[in-house]
Amino acid sequence: MSFFIPILVFSFIFSQNIWNGISVATPDNLNAITSNPAGLGIERGKQTGTYISFDSKYTNSSSYRNHGLGYDLTYNIHSHGIFKPEDGNIGFGFSPSKNLYAGMKWNKHSFIDLGLLYRPFNVISIGSTHKFSDDLDNYYHTTLGVAIRPFFNHRLTIGADYTGHDTNSGILTYHFSSELINGILISGSWNGTAENDLQINLGFNLG
Repeated sequence: MSFFIPILVFSFIFSQNIWNGISVATPDNLNAITSNPAGLGIERGKQTGTYISFDSKYTNSSSYRNHGLGYDLTYNIHSHGIFKPEDGNIGFGFSPSKNLYAGMKWNKHSFIDLGLLYRPFNVISIGSTHKFSDDLDNYYHTTLGVAIRPFFNHRLTIGADYTGHDTNSGILTYHFSSELINGILISGSWNGTAENDLQINLGFNLG
């Protein structure tokens, strides 16, 4: 069993991907629940995590995954008891064939994400997610991502995600993650929009 503590070090934007979830192509751990539920099909054993944000809303989140199932719950001063979180996701994932993974998650704000992940080799990972309303009447957007490990291991991963919709131009986001020291994870993402959104995260894996 592993325990993960993410700390948001520097960010110009609010992000739901608090578990170092920077790409739909790299949903390897707890980040699968928020970034790409297909990653829940990768066997990682039991994982739990806690996130505390030093903001005016006293935001805190907890996450859990095991045997293809996972959830995360977020509370703050606007929550009304343990059964009414401010935000929440529950999902599952599986592997229909070798190196291919699929999954689905439901968000309490009536969204559904369908995810796919393909890893033909250790050096490259390709992922996609597709967001709908939970009655499937509305389609919101699709995100396609690719990640490359130039050193053939988890020490450095680089890549890009493209999020597009039928009615407007898409957004290209570049990302990286690094674990130069075992248990210490650094990740970041940036997109070239007018806002120049930049996010850097630091996390500690105590497993």
